[in-house]
Amino acid sequence: MNISQVCNKKLCKSVFFAIVMVFGGGLFVLPSYEQALTQTVTFTVPFEITATPLCGGNEVSFSGITRFLFHETLDENGQVHQHSHLNFFKATGTDLFGERYKIVEADNLTTHDNNQAGVFHSVVKGELISEGKPSDTQTHTAVTINLLTIFDENGEVKTVVEKIDVRCNGELISNGM
Repeated sequence: MNISQVCNKKLCKSVFFAIVMVFGGGLFVLPSYEQALTQTVTFTVPFEITATPLCGGNEVSFSGITRFLFHETLDENGQVHQHSHLNFFKATGTDLFGERYKIVEADNLTTHDNNQAGVFHSVVKGELISEGKPSDTQTHTAVTINLLTIFDENGEVKTVVEKIDVRCNGELISNGM
């Protein structure tokens, strides 16, 4: 059986052309940074964790869903920009005595690499709020973490800025730098 018996001439030419384009196409194209290339990935993961609130209280069992989003851009100059975002939703908890809690948090991380130096910037903002009590006795924990790191062209850390702010019911209990 020869090839002409398997397929007609037009079909065989089309298949042959497609194979050449798929396997040979990459050999004929030089990389170009004329346009930015981007990619975004997002997914969710359920979580369960047990922890003690920063403002005190009883151990709390938390559960919910964490949403992750990662975005990367390779710009026209070959520089890489990345952004990732994490947030919780349907995130609740209960302590040993049935007190209910709610988590509200968003974490953002941005990096920039120009093939010589880089910047790493992370911001975390979160709140833990007890529910069911009168508002004057509710526990409300607010946390803000801001981290900035700059690397030089040799990959050495040049600058680090850290600011951590923890508040319990509006009162500042930690202001780390």
